[in-house]
Amino acid sequence: LTADMASLGTSGSAESNENVARLTEQLKESDDRLNEAAGKMRDLLTAMNVLQQAKSDSDAQVTKLTEELAAVSAASQSAREAQQAENKSRAASIEADIQSERARADL
Repeated sequence: LTADMASLGTSGSAESNENVARLTEQLKESDDRLNEAAGKMRDLLTAMNVLQQAKSDSDAQVTKLTEELAAVSAASQSAREAQQAENKSRAASIEADIQSERARADL
């Protein structure tokens, strides 16, 4: 298109030459703006990809931490249950010792 306009300018009047030059400059400016916009769009796409990767990494960390928390919670529950069983056993042993001492005292 620019070449067509340039050829028109060589065969036409000075006014035509000016019009061709003006249109050529406008096309160049438009092309520059489009290139700048395309560069910004590429930058935005890159940023979106980085954010998506960060979100994926974050989601993976949350999943890992949730699993670790569930494991710690289960281990804590098991430890509580074991401690309760041990406490009951000690209480039963102490109660047996008390009963034994009372029986001896009654003799």
